[in-house]
Amino acid sequence: MDSSGDGAHVADRGPQLITVLWVMTGLSTLTVALRFASRSMRRSVGWDDFMMLFSLLCFYGWSISLTILAVDGGQRHMKDLKPLGEDVVTRVSLIYWMGQVFGILGLGAGKISIAALLLGILGNTRWFWHKTYLWTFCIILVILTSIACAILTMTQCHPAAALWDSRITGECIDPKIMADYAIFTGSYNTFVDASLSLVPSSIFFRLQMTRQEKVQLSMVFALNILSSICSAIKTSYLPQLANRVDITWTTFYIFVWTTSELFVIIFCGTIPTLKSVLDFFLRGTKSTRADDSAGSWSKNGAWGSSSSRRNPSRRSVDVEEDTTGILLHTPGRGCEDYSAPDSLRSALSGRS
Repeated sequence: MDSSGDGAHVADRGPQLITVLWVMTGLSTLTVALRFASRSMRRSVGWDDFMMLFSLLCFYGWSISLTILAVDGGQRHMKDLKPLGEDVVTRVSLIYWMGQVFGILGLGAGKISIAALLLGILGNTRWFWHKTYLWTFCIILVILTSIACAILTMTQCHPAAALWDSRITGECIDPKIMADYAIFTGSYNTFVDASLSLVPSSIFFRLQMTRQEKVQLSMVFALNILSSICSAIKTSYLPQLANRVDITWTTFYIFVWTTSELFVIIFCGTIPTLKSVLDFFLRGTKSTRADDSAGSWSKNGAWGSSSSRRNPSRRSVDVEEDTTGILLHTPGRGCEDYSAPDSLRSALSGRS
């Protein structure tokens, strides 16, 4: 609670929002730092890493914008904000809309990063439909819907300044139209997040790995379902965007769940890339010659079967294929060496 000049208490959610913002921004910063440390250890940074970095930078823009908004009173009821002056209301409104652009672009970049990681795993394989799905639905359409939503957010009125400055006369789109498009974008993002948690299983269960390895890899990527849950909850609050009478108060939970979604997509999308950092802390800087178990990560950064590498009955060429590439099995075709090179190992190490 805050106090106004006349001693009356004014409800203000600003402090709670600031706490949520910077706890999750800090954790996201640590996560991305570990991601780049892991990739740098192998001198292999891919474009999926830079997309995740862009998502983090958007997270900073989001958090800084909403912090300024909260400090200026932008998490109070509008009736409590107006006594602070028209200039304050205008500044809060401008920051309110600009901050949303950072959130929209940050979420899109996080999804693209995960899709890019999966494309790196597929490498130069002939899995046409998997690649087509990832490129079409998880990259191209995410880019288009995110950019369209960001542009529509800032161009709802003509002139644009009429959106955040009530002293300017202009023509604006019906707020319900903007809310409906935001709901569409949120729903689509929920679908994409869910698919990015399920599609990897259809990939890994066709690889020539032990069942334990397939389950482990699938579970790591399945964590993306948490982002889908956050997105679904956030989307349930998006109809409140049509309420422009008390918009500073009614959008609190939209801000909280968008922040949660940004954190979860960065965190869960980074876990599969942290093998080198885990090795550094758990085993030291020197790699062991062989894995301790069949379900552990391979020395080269992928999930590998130590049993297949240690089996003395196998020909040397087969051992070389297992340690430098990945054998994929597709129904009706037998096993084919799809390393291009080392599609699974290279992707998880950064060369996507």
